[in-house]
Amino acid sequence: MTHQTKRVALVIGSGGLKCAAALGVWQVLREAGLEVDMTVGCSGGSLYATAIALGYSQAEAALLTQQLWTAELAQQRHLSSLRHGLLPRLFGFRPERFGLIDDRLIMAQLEKVLGDTTFAEAKLPLFLAATDLHSGEAVTISSGRIVDGIRASIAIPIVFTPWQVNGRTLVDGGATSPLPVEVAIREGADLIVAVGFESPMPTAVTSMAQYAAQMTRIHIGNLQKANFAFHQAAHHSEILPVMVQFEEEVGLTDTHKIPQIIAVGAQAAREQLLDRLTQLTLDERIYDFRSNGGKPMKLDEILQSNGLSTDKMKREVETAVSLTVHKMGQPEQTAAIINDDFLVGRSVEADLSLTDMPFISGQHFAIRRTTQGYEVVDLASTNGTRLNNRGLSANVPTSIHNGDIIRIGEERFGKSVGFTFHNKAEATAPVDGFGAGVSSTQLLQIERLTIGRAPDCDIILESPTVSSHHAYVERFGEEHHAIRVLEGAATIWINDQPLRQARLHAGDQVQIGPHLFTFDGETLTRFDSQGFRLDVLGVHKEVKSKNGPLRILDDINLTVMPREFVALVGGSGAGKSTLLDALNGFRPAKGQVLVNGRDLYANYDSFRQQLGYVPQYDILPTTLKVEEALHYAAKLRLPADVTAAERQERIAQALETVDMNSQRIRRTRIDRLSGGQRKRVSIAAELIADPKIFFLDEPSSGLDPGLEKKLMYTLRKMADEGRTIILITHATANIVQVDHVGLLSQGQLVFFGPPQEAQAFFTVDDFADIYEKIEHNGTEWRQVFAGGRSKAYQEYVVARQQEQVGLAAGGGGTAVARKRFSPGQSLRQFITLAQRMFRLTLSDPIAFFVALLVMPLVGVLQGSASETFEFTGDPAILNNAAQAATTLTSNYLPVVSAQIFGFGMSILAFLVGAFGGSQELLKERSVYLRERMVNLQLLPYLGSKFLLFGLFALAQVALYLLILSLQVELPENGVLFKGFLELLITLWLTVMVGVATGLFISAVSSNSTMAVYLVLVIVFFQYIFGGAIHNLRDKPIEFQSYIAATRWATLAMGTTVDILEQADSTIVCGNEFELDTSNVALDPTTGSLDPNSLVLRETDTPACTNRAVPAEELFLPYGDSDADLLRFWGLQIVLGAVFALGTLVVVKRLDQV
Repeated sequence: MTHQTKRVALVIGSGGLKCAAALGVWQVLREAGLEVDMTVGCSGGSLYATAIALGYSQAEAALLTQQLWTAELAQQRHLSSLRHGLLPRLFGFRPERFGLIDDRLIMAQLEKVLGDTTFAEAKLPLFLAATDLHSGEAVTISSGRIVDGIRASIAIPIVFTPWQVNGRTLVDGGATSPLPVEVAIREGADLIVAVGFESPMPTAVTSMAQYAAQMTRIHIGNLQKANFAFHQAAHHSEILPVMVQFEEEVGLTDTHKIPQIIAVGAQAAREQLLDRLTQLTLDERIYDFRSNGGKPMKLDEILQSNGLSTDKMKREVETAVSLTVHKMGQPEQTAAIINDDFLVGRSVEADLSLTDMPFISGQHFAIRRTTQGYEVVDLASTNGTRLNNRGLSANVPTSIHNGDIIRIGEERFGKSVGFTFHNKAEATAPVDGFGAGVSSTQLLQIERLTIGRAPDCDIILESPTVSSHHAYVERFGEEHHAIRVLEGAATIWINDQPLRQARLHAGDQVQIGPHLFTFDGETLTRFDSQGFRLDVLGVHKEVKSKNGPLRILDDINLTVMPREFVALVGGSGAGKSTLLDALNGFRPAKGQVLVNGRDLYANYDSFRQQLGYVPQYDILPTTLKVEEALHYAAKLRLPADVTAAERQERIAQALETVDMNSQRIRRTRIDRLSGGQRKRVSIAAELIADPKIFFLDEPSSGLDPGLEKKLMYTLRKMADEGRTIILITHATANIVQVDHVGLLSQGQLVFFGPPQEAQAFFTVDDFADIYEKIEHNGTEWRQVFAGGRSKAYQEYVVARQQEQVGLAAGGGGTAVARKRFSPGQSLRQFITLAQRMFRLTLSDPIAFFVALLVMPLVGVLQGSASETFEFTGDPAILNNAAQAATTLTSNYLPVVSAQIFGFGMSILAFLVGAFGGSQELLKERSVYLRERMVNLQLLPYLGSKFLLFGLFALAQVALYLLILSLQVELPENGVLFKGFLELLITLWLTVMVGVATGLFISAVSSNSTMAVYLVLVIVFFQYIFGGAIHNLRDKPIEFQSYIAATRWATLAMGTTVDILEQADSTIVCGNEFELDTSNVALDPTTGSLDPNSLVLRETDTPACTNRAVPAEELFLPYGDSDADLLRFWGLQIVLGAVFALGTLVVVKRLDQV
């Protein structure tokens, strides 16, 4: 047994928010095995002294700070106090009541957390330092309400009003003793760890406030040092100082910096304290070691009895090398790696013996310590060993690093056991999610350094999203360096800002794909991604309902660590899909989603290629073969300079990961695969760009139990490769494969932790029984889980979020603008999309030829029912209508037949275009949405549609006119070109206006049935308002026909066939009349001929005359010049552009980020 025989005090000095660094010091003390027996706090340090004394975890203490020092605090002005301070003669002035900031918000937060807890209720003796305002004496508070003690200790003069405690008016303890070690001495501490804080002095003082702050900082700093030096010299207690130095000033409300502040404190403690503590431990000055019999033992005797030495003990403390064992359905276990050759196997003689795992060999693998670090060796095992899902060759050592995952398993049955390797000695990256430093490059003597994927680069980055020659660093001047992105390569991120070139400064962080570089002014150090850490902080979402706002996500807090496999589970309507879409940025919510500590919504562009998302629907065109679909996906997602061979290699690797890399699968159309195979092909498409975090929505839906088990094991292996996997599932038979489950009910997180602990938490034997318990009881179970501070909540939520406590105050849900692409990138996307659409069109040859022949077939029917000169008019009559009238016996009305014939052609062209476009966006909406989340641009996407439809329409119209010309005379000449060419242009434009209209319908429609009916409505509109059937001329509703494409098509074709000339050749026929004089009589009055006795009588002899119809009497205002034709074409183009723009706007609105 080990007994701590001396009283240890932790003294936390004055320092505002910097005092949070004491949590890092406390962490190091505990890692060294040293427990604190009392805490002493002054000013800002009083918060952390209190938290430690009350038994709070580091995360809870940090969260308390974040809730207390908010931006709202600085805005709470104490108006009454200001009046007294500014106008003392008018209102009077009393220092006991003066403070610039109203303290009610502080007290409300403190009382919310601490209530009426007293010093006597603290788990450790707690002492808080303050100063008597009137006497100037140092005061130690150790009784009464803790809230009052904290409030008095933080009562910064002038800023906050003094506080009354036990009849005394108290202010900030830092005024008399900013580092009160004398309190710990007085209370009998034998060992005192005193934590002080220093910040750099500002280089320029530009205001009175800055001047006052600087003088205060100087005063407190010197007082702190003098106080510490005096007590160290005058008292017997062992005093160990930890002076935490900050490179920049930390403001009181900079709570987003708390993770860094804690890390600075821990680092300072390791540098200034750890060696001293280790020496104290080895000298037996703190601990008394006793055997089970109570007999005192020497330290060396205890170590030797366990096969250890003092050197090994010290190494264990400093490095903490271990394996965490993950057995499916069982709690995690941790095994310390102390021996230089650590054996894992089923044998009882192994250092880590797993006798209950029959698929593990007796001596399966070993972890060995070398001068360069650690390596893992497969010992010719039966089922093999995989490191980060890559098989190890027998007896071949492979380097292993912090966070790497070893897995042994039987893939046939989906059974496995995983081991996570931990080595705290490895240098960590400055950003979460990145591993130990891979390499460092000294830049001082290098003129130019190239970074990229190609073998000839100075720094080679083996990532598919990195260009072959991505960027270069060059030196200018003696000591300055700049980084520039090469043409065609993706933008890099420097200190979270998207840039293509920048001068490098010491402390800069440069991210290129999944690789991070830090620059210290001389050296460029590379860190590779180890997967993504995801922090969900206060995420919530409301939607409108008939009963008012409905909260469908309610204050979700959870953290998923790199390489973890997490399932979101809950009944229908629990909020799983809403939460998943909030986590992947598809549909943002309020709150914060942090990826490796960076806001996902604010930095979405930098994460696009690193997020994999497989929704419930297909994300690949299902009429393509697997290999073809993945080929186009790779061309869209990978850099332009990736060769065809490299693309094929990435496709093969992706298919291999999901066990689908066979020629039979590659050559099979996706719509002919089983449900499970289609889902795995979708996963393979996402794997092409090697994303580091994967989101899957119901991937096992519709799969039989065997396929579901295999899919879950595949996802487990993907997590081992360095990916974070988050999926939604209703199936719970294989839930033991995941690391953690998040259970949701009514939009609330009611549990987060290992699945086996979930069963214990809800006291059920079968995981599926949890559904019934939580279905309508979300609020109650959330209260049990989070409100009741359950063990699972503390361990898997609070403890994990101790480094990410900077919640957004009502923020979230807002994304930055989509990044701009170069013309070259846009052109490449356009070509790839056009190629894919062409291949999709040819994937169903029967449908392709039927669509191509629709217009020609209609041309056959139309021609068979028409006269030869029905469209152009009979040239024999047109050449001399007056002469022709003498030979005709019936009316000749060429305008009517030509107008109806041309109108029929325009209706046909528009209908073909509209019907073809009306289903196009609908049928691939799921594909579009996923590709849009990655990098798909709207203009190339829609442009490729118009290109292919345009070429297809050109072929259709040309065939149609050729077929029609065999039976119906077409004009030989037009006003600009040959008549055939003008008709071709007119009908092609009409088809394209129809296509644009159809695409707009496809964009606004929610399903194909709706689109069909909308097409019918639009076609009826074209028929009624085309102007050829109903005479709308000069009527109030004529303006509606201006948006009818058939109106302008009919006018254009009427111009080509010169319909006005046909109007001039109109011939009207009727029978001749003769004068009947058989009853002629004289007027008896006048004696002259009586006109009434003359009668005109119709004869049987016909008579025809040429009667020109004025242009004003025609249904439509036809033209006869090239300007008229160009105007009609231009109006068609405008109509098409309007619908194309409308389509662009509607499709853009589908974007959620």
